[in-house]
Amino acid sequence: MCSKSQINYKQIKAVLQTAGLYLEGSDINSETKYNKFETDSRRIAENDVFICIKGFQTDGHLFAEKALNNGAKLLIVDHKLELNVPQIVVTDSRKAAAVLAKLYFDDPTSKFKLIGITGTNGKTTIAHLIYQILVKNNVSVGMIGTLGYKINNESFSTERTTPDIFDLNKIFAEMVGKNIKYVVMEVSSHALALQRIYDCNFDLAIFSNLSQDHLDFHASLQNYANSKFQLFNYLKEKNGTAIINIDDEFGKQFYEKLKIDKKGISFQKADYKISNIKTDISGSEFQIILPQAPLFKGIKKEGKIKTNLIGKYNIFNLTAAITACLELKVPIPDEQLVKIIIELETVEGRLQAVPNQKDIGIYIDYAHTPDALQNVLKTLKEVSKKRLICVFGAGGNRDRSKRPKMLEAALQNSDLTIITNDNPRDEEPADIIRDIIAKAEAEEKLWIIRDRKIAIETAIQAARKGDIVLIAGKGHETYQEIKGIKHHFDDLKIATEALNKSSSDALSFPIDPVMLEMIFKQKFNIENDEMIFHVSTDSRSIKPNSLFFALQGQNFDGHDYVENALKIDNCWAVVDKNFTIDHANLVRVDDTLQAYGKLAAKYKTLFDVTSVAITGSSGKTTVKEYLANILSRKYEVHKTFSNENNLIGLPKTIFKLQHKHDVAILELGTNQFGEIEKLTDIASPDISVITSIGPSHLEFLIDEKGVFKEKIKIFKLKKSIKIFPGDDKRFKDFEGITFGEKDSNNYKLSDIKQDDEKTEFKINNKLFSIPTPFSTFSQNALIAAAISFELGFDKTTIQAGFDEPLNIANRMNIFRSKGKIILADCYNANPDSMKAAIQFWLRYKPQNPHVAILGDMLELGELTEKYHRNILHQLDGEEIEELISVGFLSRNYKADRHFQTVEELLDSDMLNNFPNDSIILIKASHSIKLEKILERI
Repeated sequence: MCSKSQINYKQIKAVLQTAGLYLEGSDINSETKYNKFETDSRRIAENDVFICIKGFQTDGHLFAEKALNNGAKLLIVDHKLELNVPQIVVTDSRKAAAVLAKLYFDDPTSKFKLIGITGTNGKTTIAHLIYQILVKNNVSVGMIGTLGYKINNESFSTERTTPDIFDLNKIFAEMVGKNIKYVVMEVSSHALALQRIYDCNFDLAIFSNLSQDHLDFHASLQNYANSKFQLFNYLKEKNGTAIINIDDEFGKQFYEKLKIDKKGISFQKADYKISNIKTDISGSEFQIILPQAPLFKGIKKEGKIKTNLIGKYNIFNLTAAITACLELKVPIPDEQLVKIIIELETVEGRLQAVPNQKDIGIYIDYAHTPDALQNVLKTLKEVSKKRLICVFGAGGNRDRSKRPKMLEAALQNSDLTIITNDNPRDEEPADIIRDIIAKAEAEEKLWIIRDRKIAIETAIQAARKGDIVLIAGKGHETYQEIKGIKHHFDDLKIATEALNKSSSDALSFPIDPVMLEMIFKQKFNIENDEMIFHVSTDSRSIKPNSLFFALQGQNFDGHDYVENALKIDNCWAVVDKNFTIDHANLVRVDDTLQAYGKLAAKYKTLFDVTSVAITGSSGKTTVKEYLANILSRKYEVHKTFSNENNLIGLPKTIFKLQHKHDVAILELGTNQFGEIEKLTDIASPDISVITSIGPSHLEFLIDEKGVFKEKIKIFKLKKSIKIFPGDDKRFKDFEGITFGEKDSNNYKLSDIKQDDEKTEFKINNKLFSIPTPFSTFSQNALIAAAISFELGFDKTTIQAGFDEPLNIANRMNIFRSKGKIILADCYNANPDSMKAAIQFWLRYKPQNPHVAILGDMLELGELTEKYHRNILHQLDGEEIEELISVGFLSRNYKADRHFQTVEELLDSDMLNNFPNDSIILIKASHSIKLEKILERI
């Protein structure tokens, strides 16, 4: 290291006078010698000089006495202190420190070429690119910046992007001692404002760009820009060169002000113009055009430069690095430079790829400003195949005004944004998130997960083949600073581990209480980062970390069980706003059922899933199952389970969505006005289907006009493809995809034939079959085929789906039992389905004895008696071995035997008296419980 062994008072005074900093000094012997200079009283040793600097957070003058106690013999101050010790008063003690450092270390910056890089974004990348170019050309080079400092290929750590002036000169002196020829240095705005590079002599300075950052320190964007501009003042002594991004507003201002050698870089018009850009996930290709001709003309396609770096902003960074080497006349032949450029590597934490075998693009990037985040997202959006998922946060104790701007950049340029913690420092993480989302709406494609590890894991697990995940904000950092403590945290390591994490029964997207704040517009007292991993409406099976919805039904009230739910670890509850119990983990709402649906609707938006919503008076479940069998041959399919098709069941289905699912097939059921509209809002379908309009649920829907009015609410979304029965005149004014038996339909059903094992039919003259003689199912198969064709499936795949068994219990299941053939269709019943079932039963094996066990058809309102009597008319005159009715309304069938309940029937001996080879139809609404017969018959 080149430093003087001791400095005498005369030298100190002389250098301060030469710099115009000296005001007055103590009358002491000019030959008095001192060991070294320090700006930190803790590092003072015997016979040192302590320089008192007024800092951003504290004032070194307050530590002068401590320095004296540690052995200091001279103070450099900007005002005389009431201490009996030699002092030199200067105009600016910061600048004094700089010139004395230069003196002590023997002016190291005069002994190599010094390159400074400033700007909001790109400093680290440009510095590393210049460093790599020089190293690969066997030039002796040093580098100082965010990632520490390097001397040739040896790395060292630093606390700041730009070290303190004495530490900086010490590093410079070390580099001189190792015969370094070029030094590349990132220069931060803090370093410039705090004079950390004062009196350093630069040969070349680069300005990359300027956008909002560090306004907590600089107060305004103009002050921030002025700090950056100071770098170019240090070029004058060496007649250095400035390289400026003149596409940047402030860069253009700098360029016009500068009266020194300067070169502009631009994508428009400049000394170095970037042109003919091509970029994708594998790299970039471009030209640098000089005023006369392309750079490297004649080398590989008229001077085209190829690089592994991706994105427009990285093309600028590389151009700046190339320009720096050319302007400094680094002796690199054109052919060698072009070859080196191709070999340049991504900087650690700067669009750094996470290797994986899942064909997912995962990138770690230091972007922590609105502009940087926007740039990297725009770059990735240009090369992404499918979805772009962004994970980002904002640092604590920093410029608060940029927080919502970062979210704006993320929402505009990504398909899903997960907001998480960055370095909260001394702030509450929840408060930082609240600042970020202050101007956002809950409906936007964002999700909050404060726990950064869980956020990264969730984003990577949510990504599918071809998707890209950006993990922004921390880049190369391997810590997370919380309440003054730096905890080990490495985005790269977490991302790598997340690739191998297995799935569980927990929510695919865990719920953060701050997300609940946003959705339900209220604020909670949140003291930790604990997450919610389950949603429940049943307190009996609730797990830790659950959100319990206190729903109210005819025979129960979930509020009665809230206290028990809250006793379980980290459980929350959604309750009526007037709920009398007080607890920190309560979300109070006007309507808990509505809130349940609202959360489900938001949750569904997080998934990259095509959703098909199906409603209708009959056939919903059969269509769903046929469709699932078809689509499952190509996609991962999620579907409504059993009868979970109402305002409780649909959210339950949605909360079971997993990242792997490609398609969600959702049944929407209703028995009163307004429900389909609410269910459609929750499901937000891409494809909306009405299977049929018929007399069902008339208790509240009154008649078929009411059924039609209610069902068509599924078509409320403009974005949704609409599929409906074209033979039904009520749909004549609708636009969409039609199905039916008329020639005018998009999908025409014809030539239906059935035997004892199967039904054959044609759809648009293409022959299909289903493995059931119940020909009515051909209508349901038609609808499933129409949807599948619209999704791009071919005939062979659709037929293969039809060949699969239907996963439906008691929906015209045909099986043998004790020598009899059972037609079990007791899941549900309305006049149309009852009529179809009876027609089939009468035609099926007509030579065999026919027995029917028929029950009530419920929810038919004022027309109940009429529809039940119609069944009597349908049966009138038919040859029937035995007709049994069960229930109350079924008395209208005038059966041979009637039972009030299924239990009465089971207690009788009727079920044992049917002839062998009987064809037994069992049909009723589900509430009659005729399925109990199946265990005995």
